[in-house]
Amino acid sequence: MAATGSADVVVNDVFVPEEFTLLTAQLVSSDQHPGAAHEESVYRYQLLTSLYAMMAAIAVGCGEAVVDIGRERLETSAPWGLKRIDREASRIRWLEARQKVRVAQLVYLDMMGKVIAKGESQKPWTLEETAQVEIDRCTIAQTIKDAIQTVADGSGSSAYHLNDPLQRYLRDMQVMANHVGVDYDVTTDRASRWLLGMGRNENDPLAPLHKKTAKLCS
Repeated sequence: MAATGSADVVVNDVFVPEEFTLLTAQLVSSDQHPGAAHEESVYRYQLLTSLYAMMAAIAVGCGEAVVDIGRERLETSAPWGLKRIDREASRIRWLEARQKVRVAQLVYLDMMGKVIAKGESQKPWTLEETAQVEIDRCTIAQTIKDAIQTVADGSGSSAYHLNDPLQRYLRDMQVMANHVGVDYDVTTDRASRWLLGMGRNENDPLAPLHKKTAKLCS
């Protein structure tokens, strides 16, 4: 898959003992997986809600880097002998991208505050709380993707050379924004139902087990 480190590994005709397996519901839980025995509290953060936040952090970092690249190119790119910094449209385009990244930063900081507070409390997430974190994550990915595209659109064709960092950030963010953890169609469908009190459906991810429902593991 282009612009990602994802790779599939297939092993045929190999027996896996039961003690080396784990129910998905246990894996995504906060306290029903083997890692919960570790002292560090982060091991007891709910996987799909909390640790998926790392994608938002990567997205914000990509946006910050591209804003810096765009600022530099306002000075170094000069189509027909006129620097982009002297072109009103180019300055406004860069400003728009910068502000989108700032919005994503603010949403990220708010989201992470909620994630950390909830993780440290060791209390189960409600559907409404989960929905808000998921739509925040999705919003960050979409906003950063748009910001990077805005910079790329004003950087000329040279930005698409394979050795140019801008085209790599652009492709990476396009792929990231389609990851199931931040996929716009998937996330907004689920978050809207949960925030409207419509509950789960059969296509939603497994509800993570919690210590109050640990008997379901047996």
